[in-house]
Amino acid sequence: MKQTIFGAWNVRTLMDRETSTRPERRRALVAKELSHYSNFIAALSETRLADEGSVAELKGGYTFFWKGKAQAEERIHGIGLAMKTSILKQLPDFPSTINERLKKLRFPLTVSRHITIINAYAPTMTTSYEAKETFYEDLNNLVKDVPQNNLTITNTLFRQADKYKSTWMHPRSKQWHLIDYIICRRRNARDFGITRAMRGAECWTDHRLVRSVVKLYIAPTRQKRPKLNRPSFNIAKLNYSDHQDHFVNSLDDKVTSHGPLTGSPTQKWDHFSSMVKEEAQSIPGPKKRVHQDWFDENDQAITQLLDEKQKAFVAWQNELSSISKRDDFKHLQHRAQTTLRHMQDEWWKNKAQEVQLWADVKNSKMFFSTIKAVSSTVSNEALHQIPQRSTIDSPDLPPSMEQVQKAIKQTSSGKAPGKDGIPAEIYKAARQVTLNAFHSLLCSIWEEEDNPQEFRDATIISLYKNKGSKSDCGNYRGISLLSIAGLHCGKFFKNLVFPRKFVTQIRLFHDSMTGLVLSGGEASEPFEITNGVKQGCVLAPVLFNLFFACILSHSVKDIENGVYIRRHIKLVERFHMRGLRSILGIKWQDMITNLVVLDRAETTSIAAMILKAQLRWTGHIIRMDSDRIPKQLLYGVLSKGKRKQGRSLKRFKDCINANIACTGIATKQLEECAEDRTGWRASTREATKALEAHRRANVTKARAKRKTAAETPKPPGQFPCSHCGRVCRSRLGLLSHQRTHPRT
Repeated sequence: MKQTIFGAWNVRTLMDRETSTRPERRRALVAKELSHYSNFIAALSETRLADEGSVAELKGGYTFFWKGKAQAEERIHGIGLAMKTSILKQLPDFPSTINERLKKLRFPLTVSRHITIINAYAPTMTTSYEAKETFYEDLNNLVKDVPQNNLTITNTLFRQADKYKSTWMHPRSKQWHLIDYIICRRRNARDFGITRAMRGAECWTDHRLVRSVVKLYIAPTRQKRPKLNRPSFNIAKLNYSDHQDHFVNSLDDKVTSHGPLTGSPTQKWDHFSSMVKEEAQSIPGPKKRVHQDWFDENDQAITQLLDEKQKAFVAWQNELSSISKRDDFKHLQHRAQTTLRHMQDEWWKNKAQEVQLWADVKNSKMFFSTIKAVSSTVSNEALHQIPQRSTIDSPDLPPSMEQVQKAIKQTSSGKAPGKDGIPAEIYKAARQVTLNAFHSLLCSIWEEEDNPQEFRDATIISLYKNKGSKSDCGNYRGISLLSIAGLHCGKFFKNLVFPRKFVTQIRLFHDSMTGLVLSGGEASEPFEITNGVKQGCVLAPVLFNLFFACILSHSVKDIENGVYIRRHIKLVERFHMRGLRSILGIKWQDMITNLVVLDRAETTSIAAMILKAQLRWTGHIIRMDSDRIPKQLLYGVLSKGKRKQGRSLKRFKDCINANIACTGIATKQLEECAEDRTGWRASTREATKALEAHRRANVTKARAKRKTAAETPKPPGQFPCSHCGRVCRSRLGLLSHQRTHPRT
């Protein structure tokens, strides 16, 4: 059975402060010590970090989770867990926090067995009575399923010298005490191989690291799969002219020596991609993941510095009465602190100069990169109702070399490649010989109507949103990595209007389309994608625009009587007010007007919202080209429908002019105002405010008129009865009185 090593350590602090006697990057130093003693999970106390959070030390290989008091409060304690980053993907969830003294981690060992790890930092003698009661009440709730007499302290289970049991020395009495424990169930004590204090662990703290070796195997949450060997090249070298020339010349020589590409399009692509990969692997070389951090970049020097300090510390611990060994350790400790601060200052100075250099040459990309270092069905009847446009019978010409070069130039740099691993920078650096081979490949795809499988496949990567439970799939978002060559090929077809070729090429990109999920370097089995389009595919917006244009033209062809917007706005306004009153808990018995409800909700009426959206969309349409369908609809007139006699044919623009009559925007200068995007947005905001103010004034005036009419006494009316001559005060009263007379 495999072994797992747990630890417990009072690190005194993980904070980085200029006034502290401890060096910077405390987390990195603690991670180095934990890695030296092969700890998988370590419970840390007195972290003194504010609030709750987590951070990963990439070079050290540990991820720290902590919980402390608020930023404004005094942080004299706090707890945390340091876990190996490599085992995080085997855990279904992150540690849960009770408070700044209790933290809990639970994960499965097998299908029916789980392990629960509780990190508890007990209150000291100076803590208030209320804080102690709260802590032990929360602790009892955590371990309520485990009777107290079934727990055992593993520090005392093994026969060993006291120096391997004691964890802290009193600063005045110089007596050693055992105050850091690792406790387990008594029935699980047989799984503990040894628990001892590591006298050689030193990280500017007066507590020793407690280390337990446990016969425990953390089962992976999913079956292991083979890793996806997707090459990654150091394309940053292509920014230098000498490396780029060397790579391009070598690639051209290899393509020339190979000769013309032969075979099917798939075979041609295999030959072409293999040549590009071989040269990219040899000249730019594989990409090395470099994390820009002053501590990691000086790892070798820091490791040597800490090793010297640790040897001196171990020598002093073996002979505590030696003054010279203690002074030697203190000297090396001070030197390590001074050297680390000097390394940090020098690294930041060089980084600031690098950032300033990119800013001076106005290279924004390098400047910011340096800083950031369900199936659906469609009715066939509905599809048949869409009118079919006449096809354009133009000659089916393959893509030209100019189109190839333009497509490569328009491709964004820095995009992650697909399964083939060839990035866009490789294609941009290629010259005429390589481009001719790539052009012949695309022409072969065009003529033979056969796409390589890698052009259709997508590699899906799931990214954690850093919120919620890791076991909830809704807390992840997926992105698709597509072949860069496939994107280039798709760009040639998105502007085509050829009937057969266009449909054929669309089918080539989506027939037999597969995808696989890449997580932690492991790839799932390929699965077939039967509906939808690939994320990031250049043909996806083209298909959407075609379908939307057909639906839009079919929808507006039968409009005769227009749309009754005013009646609809009133209905939506009623629903809006009911929703706001329900959210704010306002009932009709409270006698609160709608204007007060809008003020409390800090929102506007539906009419103002619709006008704002309408004006912004109108400005967008006005700035469109004249051949776009939305702009033609804006200025188009209805060929059928009813209108008042003598009126001109009504346009959608006329409705907009009527809506902005009270907003202060000049209707005659509508097009001129909309051409200025920034000015139009400001005009839209002012128009919305003016409409809302005008509407509020009308509502207030109408309400005041109703109240005045209700409060003003009405003079008595004169309604005489034709039968008996009785005078009634109202017509309704006269009708009621006439019922008493028999009908004649």
